[in-house]
Amino acid sequence: MNIKRKSLVAALMGAGALAAAGSANAVYLNSDGLGQVLIYPYYTVRNDVQTLLSVVNTTDQGKAVKVRFREGKNSADVLDFLLFLSPKDVWTASITNTGDNGNGTGGALLKTGDTSCVFPTEDEFGNKMRVNGIPFRTFGFTGSNADGATTAVDRVREGYVEIIEMATVPSGTDLYDDIKHRAGNATTPRTPDCEIVDSGNAIGSGDVDFPSGGMFGNTTTLSFTAGTNTGIDAVAFNDFWDQSYQPQINLPSSESPNLNEGSLTSVVVDNNTTYVTTWNSGNQAISATIMHNNIMNEYAYTADNLFATDWVVTMPTKRQFVNGSGAPIAPFQRKFGKDGACDDVSLVSYDREEGFSTSREGFSPRPPTGTNSLCWEANVISFGGLNSGASKVYGSTNALGFNGYQNAGLGVPSVDAKPQGEGGWLDLSFVTSGVTNNHTMIGGTSNRVTIGAFGVVADTVASVTFRGLPTVGFAIVQANAGQKASFASSYTHRYKKSITPGVPVVLIQ
Repeated sequence: MNIKRKSLVAALMGAGALAAAGSANAVYLNSDGLGQVLIYPYYTVRNDVQTLLSVVNTTDQGKAVKVRFREGKNSADVLDFLLFLSPKDVWTASITNTGDNGNGTGGALLKTGDTSCVFPTEDEFGNKMRVNGIPFRTFGFTGSNADGATTAVDRVREGYVEIIEMATVPSGTDLYDDIKHRAGNATTPRTPDCEIVDSGNAIGSGDVDFPSGGMFGNTTTLSFTAGTNTGIDAVAFNDFWDQSYQPQINLPSSESPNLNEGSLTSVVVDNNTTYVTTWNSGNQAISATIMHNNIMNEYAYTADNLFATDWVVTMPTKRQFVNGSGAPIAPFQRKFGKDGACDDVSLVSYDREEGFSTSREGFSPRPPTGTNSLCWEANVISFGGLNSGASKVYGSTNALGFNGYQNAGLGVPSVDAKPQGEGGWLDLSFVTSGVTNNHTMIGGTSNRVTIGAFGVVADTVASVTFRGLPTVGFAIVQANAGQKASFASSYTHRYKKSITPGVPVVLIQ
């Protein structure tokens, strides 16, 4: 195809116009970490771990946001409520273990000492968020909502978190005055009135504007046994809402807002090319922004557990694709059942001296598919195997053990062993050949801008193919031994995309 080349300046102007026209209110992953929607990849209260959570409003306006906790097997809703953030506000909370008396009957609860307005502040059983905490619920996966997997309350002990901005609360409104922190002093903290919020009159309030973004957040997992704490950034999405959205404050019990209600257009950057793609659902659009064909990170472990590594691989949009009466929806491979919804993966691991293995390794115990697969919404890969069926760092039961190739394939009994080859890295990819839906998601018309050696080319393609699965996550490496110092570090995964454009149909001059 003969593509007319123009001057770099003119091409940039054309490309900019194309991007602006095609990406107005198109959802994108914000590499700066600020957004209208935040996904926290993992929370847990297993293995004597407590999770702390924070969300920050960096703007000069108030915000009404939905906070939703989802368990890690099938993304069932286990707790949600409304949070009202004052300008420049920070809200914090902790997720703790309720105790199980050794019989697996305990769950998790959310507790906060923060004074920012929340609704409701008390549940139907009289539990108060600022006093004794609100226990996580099992209603989303028991009774008529049972999905085939376990119905034990233990299931709520690990999962991930969604925070979705519903509306901006502008200054000068009654609701803004209600949620704005008042002046305090050295002995009295700054607190908002929260009278309108506590009464329920904020629901459906007209004192709101279009969501403005500007939020960021973090979680910290604290291990009391190991004496460690590790921070993990929330993943931020901007321009989640399209221009048709009417800002509103929904009841806490409402399914709205959710990740399927956002823009039908995504913006994804792949190396030197930007794709602005239309989709059939909001769930597909936001999935495209975190679609990865390869997940890569480091690991280290020793036989004495001085070094241990867990990988977290969370698929926050998976539920919409694998539940229901019909067949699984692309890009996911299988429907959800008692053993999850398993997606086959390929594993290649390397040690620190360029040794590698592609064949001898596999997850243990074997997934029900008989091949290496990730089966849950929030998956944990434990390097060096499992401890009594749970991962070594987080104690996850959504876990698979993996003996990565390190020290030339030989065991490392302790960190003091010679040679010290306790580590390497893993390249995990999703199988695309011979599997249902091929881990492939095909979008509609896509505007494309490519910056090359000869300038910028902007065109439109009839379709675009994204391969892989929508994932977020991180690795945590922990060292703990009784007579030695304990420490932990977390590392965001690295990724590769696989995006194939269709036939160009329009060249933008």
